[in-house]
Amino acid sequence: MTERYCEPYWQAARDLAMTPAPTLAAALFKDRVIETDELDNDGKMPRDCFEIVAEDFTRLEAGS
Repeated sequence: MTERYCEPYWQAARDLAMTPAPTLAAALFKDRVIETDELDNDGKMPRDCFEIVAEDFTRLEAGS
């Protein structure tokens, strides 16, 4: 049951986390999803969540 109902949601959250945020609002939303869904504890995350969010904010701060 978990695989049928939960895994698609968890995969969508992982995909969102791995997608570069195009705006500050998107980066804040992504940060909230990562925190709420505890993606930093997800063994299937290919990268460190803190690094992903930091890259988003750094890129957005630079204006690119």
